[in-house]
Amino acid sequence: MVNGNNANVVQTILELPDLMNNMLLLLSDKEKVVINKRFSLGGNGKHTLEDIGQEFAVTRERVRQIEKSALAKMRRNVFNSTLRYIHEFVGDCVNENGGIMNEEKLVEALIDVMPANFAVDKSSIHLALNLHEKLECVGNTINFHPYVRDKSISDYSLKYASGQLVNQMYRYGNIKSIEKVHNDLKDTFEGISFDLTKIKSLIEIDKRLTLLDNELVGLLEWRHVNPRTLRDKIMYILRGEKKPMHFTEIADRISSAKFDGRSVNMQAVHNELIRHDQFVLIGRGIYALKEWGFESGTVAAVIEAILADKKELSQDEIIEQVLKQRQVKRITIMLALKDGGKFERVGRKVYKLRK
Repeated sequence: MVNGNNANVVQTILELPDLMNNMLLLLSDKEKVVINKRFSLGGNGKHTLEDIGQEFAVTRERVRQIEKSALAKMRRNVFNSTLRYIHEFVGDCVNENGGIMNEEKLVEALIDVMPANFAVDKSSIHLALNLHEKLECVGNTINFHPYVRDKSISDYSLKYASGQLVNQMYRYGNIKSIEKVHNDLKDTFEGISFDLTKIKSLIEIDKRLTLLDNELVGLLEWRHVNPRTLRDKIMYILRGEKKPMHFTEIADRISSAKFDGRSVNMQAVHNELIRHDQFVLIGRGIYALKEWGFESGTVAAVIEAILADKKELSQDEIIEQVLKQRQVKRITIMLALKDGGKFERVGRKVYKLRK
């Protein structure tokens, strides 16, 4: 993501827990406790403002003021430490992403420069991010995942752009390319300078939106975008592949997709395919979507439907039509045509429905 020599960044991350402990020496005893508990330093878990307030017999707002004051003290001393190397790195990362970046993605960018299998102290990294002079860390909210933004981007413009994006997706009613969304909202976003890069980053932090294949925008509440039930997941896989699939392959694809982390049972997938009429059996264990034009029924039933539209057809024409609906052998179709109760031979290998 960021070019250049990252040796200083690597060394700083290696020393980060000790570096944070040294910066804590700048604080009063009460401030140290608040920072340790709020940022889960030492692996003791993050405490709420209310929890800490009860411990000190003060209001949650007073705890917030203590935290703010402590961070300001630490922030003023960043220039005296190697923490500036991390800050330069994350500043470049956030800038490359339009000034907005999902915090988890930003932390992963830092981890990527480290030696393989190195255990990074994420609590110390989170605290280090909060000490950046030009960036603001925003915690988990109803509509947004934790993210980091350039302080020059106002909270209002970000929320306004997010609301416009969500409303536009409701108007579409289906997934659209990010280029189309950006183009359709170009006039709306002109006054707040939200270009394509910034919109993509905004989608990555918004809990209501998702980016598919890095180019298609959708709402997570849509089942065809974020499948919930097993049937939804089967539909999602088949629509994505755009071709009939064997039920074992569908089960494998669901497992590898890791929609919700749940394991999937192959037999359960097969049962679901049998149970719902959106899925059509077109061969041995092979299923297609009815919306693709496939009809349920036996090979003989498919032939009946074909001949109902055409008075007479040759054997080869019937076979060609059936193979568009079923993945079976030619001999299976030829044997079905031998059913004298349903089909009548009217010429050399020419058939019609028996009346």
